[in-house]
Amino acid sequence: MPALINLSRKKAAKNPNVRWEGLNEFLSFANLPSLSSAQRVACLAYGYSSHIEMAGHHDYFSATPQPDYPEVISALRAIGAIEQASVLTAALDAVQAASARAPEHYSNRFLAGVEFADLTEIDSVFERCTRSVRDCLMDYVEKHESEFIEWKP
Repeated sequence: MPALINLSRKKAAKNPNVRWEGLNEFLSFANLPSLSSAQRVACLAYGYSSHIEMAGHHDYFSATPQPDYPEVISALRAIGAIEQASVLTAALDAVQAASARAPEHYSNRFLAGVEFADLTEIDSVFERCTRSVRDCLMDYVEKHESEFIEWKP
C-alpha cells in the first residue's frame, strides 16, 4: 500500500481545499496495482473523470490502455457518481454500436468503434451531471478516511 496523504488538521480547518489538493496528488501518481480496494475505486473514478474533463471520451478510449471498463463503472457507482457511471455506460454502448458499422478492414473493432462513434453529445451529458466526481470523491474519502489520510496535529 502506498504512503498515505499527510495532512495537518490545523491547515485543513483553515483551508478545506487542502484535502482535495492532497487527494488530487495522491491519485495522480498512484500505482493502481499497489492500492487497497478503497483506494483503487477512488483512483479509477478519478482517472476517468480527469481524462474526460481534459480530453473527452474519444481520447479516453483511444489513449487509455484498455482498462476494465465495467470496473470503472462500478468504481463510479461506489463513490456515488451514478450519473457519470450512466454516461460511461452510454459511451461504451455508442462505441459498440459504431464498431458494428465500421468498415471490416479495422482489425481492432473497439478502436474502430471509437473512431466512428459520435461521442460529443455524451461528453456534453458528462459536463451536465448534477454532482461532480470531485464532490463524490471527497464524500467517499471521508467515509474511508483511514485508507487515504494520515493526520498530523
